[in-house]
Amino acid sequence: MHKLLYLILGAILISCSQSKMDNDSPSQIYGEWLLVNVSGGITGEIRNIDTETDRQILVLTEDNTISYSHNNNLISRGKYRIEKRKSIYSDKPMDFIIYADKKPPEVIIKFSGDTLGIADNHYDGFTNIYVRKK
Repeated sequence: MHKLLYLILGAILISCSQSKMDNDSPSQIYGEWLLVNVSGGITGEIRNIDTETDRQILVLTEDNTISYSHNNNLISRGKYRIEKRKSIYSDKPMDFIIYADKKPPEVIIKFSGDTLGIADNHYDGFTNIYVRKK
């Protein structure tokens, strides 16, 4: 029962705070993003990241390259594109990050100038919240 409640509350919170890329120029997504929070999963886990000791950086570039690093070590790099698709988070199409390496697409659930939320597009998936790296 608690899991269902977490899922419903999570969907409500996400839909209330949702800000799509349509509100901002797509070029504003380019840059370095620092992971600050991970939430979701079947248990509804919420984990704030200690960014002093656990620096997880997402980089999105204009040439459609995406990379992830952890504590200054490159973890992965590949190509991506942004595409509108149907999502569990809205009845309207949302922006997705589509990965060239066949990794499952992820939905952009929040995008404002300094905050980026990227989520799995399934009910027991995870949501990663990033802030623009300064």
